[in-house]
Amino acid sequence: MIKFALEPLSYPEQELHDRALQEAKRYLESEARLFKIIDEVDLSRFYLKLGYSSTFEYCLKALRLTEAVILNFINVARKAREIPELATAIEKGELRVATARKIVPVLDQDSAQEWISLAKKVPQAQLERAIANAIGRHTVERASPAGGNRTQLQVGFDEATMRDLKWVQDFVSQKVGHCVGFEEAIATTVESYRNQHDPVRKAQRNHEKSANVDRTADSPVKSAGSMQTGPSTSTLHMSQTGAGASARPRPAAVYHEVNLRDGRTCQAILPSSQRCGRTRFLHYHHRLAVELGGPTTAKNLITLCSQCHSRWHDQESVLRSRVNLYRVSG
Repeated sequence: MIKFALEPLSYPEQELHDRALQEAKRYLESEARLFKIIDEVDLSRFYLKLGYSSTFEYCLKALRLTEAVILNFINVARKAREIPELATAIEKGELRVATARKIVPVLDQDSAQEWISLAKKVPQAQLERAIANAIGRHTVERASPAGGNRTQLQVGFDEATMRDLKWVQDFVSQKVGHCVGFEEAIATTVESYRNQHDPVRKAQRNHEKSANVDRTADSPVKSAGSMQTGPSTSTLHMSQTGAGASARPRPAAVYHEVNLRDGRTCQAILPSSQRCGRTRFLHYHHRLAVELGGPTTAKNLITLCSQCHSRWHDQESVLRSRVNLYRVSG
């Protein structure tokens, strides 16, 4: 198990951290205050005297808030008049207005406490799934033009298929070296399936293979003398990558065993004592370095994401420098 220790912050970093905490606190407090004010505005309707026809128009033109933010505030404020616990959670900073907006459709007097408690503690995706299950929402499949040569696709997946799609997304990200969205993951899956099963593509590959065989058969054969005029390709290959070269064997069976054991997730333990668990940009790390005699075995390998891998080697470098300093000073 690889566990990272907390590193002390420098003075500028600590100062920046303190300012970030202060501003975040002010931001949350100001959201709660603005929520209460907009509720009062909606009730008093004084905006009519200013020439605005609705709370929405007043917030949009006078307060210059975005449409999404306004709708969140208004919908939550009106529901909070029926469910006082909702307003209390927001005023205490326990619940963000955007999160509260998600549970508005399912809130009633009987289930309010349960939904508010759930919204406080679970991730957004889990909350949205619970709401969808409560409403019994069924996604209507739809493909509509999205401008240019693009199409916007609306489709629902079950949990197993969604997990598989996320796996494809992580795998493609690892392969291309940058994060990809669902669009590229789906496109890659479709292309792979077509390439494997499309009869036309199979025929094209077979035709190209036959053409290559014909060209090879028609090419002039070298004489025995000309074949011996220099090192063969295999001889060159061995002289460059054989014994003494930096390349090391990577037995597939070992990596299969590591993948099964680690589940293709980063195994590093963060300072919070939680496992990292990232599933993208993964590396195989030798616990005992190869240059120190570490073998490429499942026992000596562990899966780390690129970030944790770099952090581990950074800490390793610091420890080595301290050891060398001790040796010199000693």
